[in-house]
Amino acid sequence: MADLDGMQIKFTVVKNDDIEKYLSKNEQEKLIDCVGQIEMSRAIEGLGNAKYLVINTDEPYADEVIEIMKCHGHWGNGNRVKVIKDIKFEGESFSKGQEFDVKTIPSRLPASIGVFVSGKWFCDVGSPIFEEYFKLLD
Repeated sequence: MADLDGMQIKFTVVKNDDIEKYLSKNEQEKLIDCVGQIEMSRAIEGLGNAKYLVINTDEPYADEVIEIMKCHGHWGNGNRVKVIKDIKFEGESFSKGQEFDVKTIPSRLPASIGVFVSGKWFCDVGSPIFEEYFKLLD
């Protein structure tokens, strides 16, 4: 079973087979109406209806997916970091106290800290090197 510490319940997922198996036709129609209302309201607000990739927490690769989500700021409270030590690297300066969204930490920082490299985020937010320069914010 995956380590779910820090997981935020942001979505409701119901297996389609379970809807057909456990809900009456009337209940299924009500559910379709509710989902339709949400989709219509999102469209009115100019929001799209996103499609999501869902994995079961008991899959053997779930912990790997969780690590990827953490690195992209989509797990727990680790969405923002604060610079806790001045950083100078190849002419770029980052001052103590600056805050960044995990997904947008400048790619110019040393790769050893764990940042974007060639458009991809490589991180180990628990590493001593990362913790020397950044603090995850709640």
